[in-house]
Amino acid sequence: MEKILQYLGGLNPLVFAIFYFLGTFLAAFLIYYLPCFELSSSLDKVELTSFLTSLYFSFTTITTLGYGDITPANQTTRFLVIALAFNGILLTGLFLNSLAYRVSLITQKRDQIRFEEDQKKEEIRRFLNITPILFQNFRDFISITYCLVTPQDQRSPSTKVEKVMTLDFKLNDFRDMYKPSFLRKYSFYKSSIEVFYPIHDRLKQNLEDFLKLGYLSFDKDLMDKVIKFLAVFNDLDSREHVLAPIANRKEMESVISLLVSAEEPYKITEIANVKDAYIQLYSQIQLTVTLIKEIEECVNDVKTKLKIS
Repeated sequence: MEKILQYLGGLNPLVFAIFYFLGTFLAAFLIYYLPCFELSSSLDKVELTSFLTSLYFSFTTITTLGYGDITPANQTTRFLVIALAFNGILLTGLFLNSLAYRVSLITQKRDQIRFEEDQKKEEIRRFLNITPILFQNFRDFISITYCLVTPQDQRSPSTKVEKVMTLDFKLNDFRDMYKPSFLRKYSFYKSSIEVFYPIHDRLKQNLEDFLKLGYLSFDKDLMDKVIKFLAVFNDLDSREHVLAPIANRKEMESVISLLVSAEEPYKITEIANVKDAYIQLYSQIQLTVTLIKEIEECVNDVKTKLKIS
């Protein structure tokens, strides 16, 4: 019974309205065309044999108005009146139930949309609250990467961000990576490459944490990009080979010589080669810069939509 009521409630209200009017006209035709149905009236001027009178009687009966000006004249017509009135009450109830169900669905859908919009706005606000941490990671990454990909005699603070973010460097620009970074914020006399990896790892760790905590769930596209970045990050991690020459001066000089003579295009060789590790490092920087641009673009789009400066 419950399933039947659910089914009937799910029908379009117009279905019951159509049956309602069909029942009205069907009863009017039966009364008008079949001699077994007879009407009587206490009024002298009522023309009982017209179709309009039959329709009028049928309508007042199915709606249970029953003015009393026209009444059934025999037992057969009384049975028709009972059936017509009962169906009128039933169809009216089903119509109102179906209409209420439809209105309820519309209201629920509107409330659901509003809830989802509010939830997404809250997720965006949560994301914007943690962006200062990410942006600090980005600044640290850009700062140390600039030292990594820029020979000491060519460094200029004014071009730092542009050089890194436009990937305006080549493999042979890594030649001073084993020299001190001279950045006060980090270990002053540590080489650029020794400072680079901890900063890069911190950026990666923060992205992993934000992903796990759901800070990126408001934007599936951005979330997919971060997941892809984290997956590829480990595949490109060549620090074991890149940091090894620090302990061996001759090996370091050999690597620097190799970097100075490096020519484009850079490709990983089929047989393992010393240069492969530095090509992987180059690719890892490209990957990170690309993600930084995408996150910054996402933040700007979100702030524009929310009209946040």
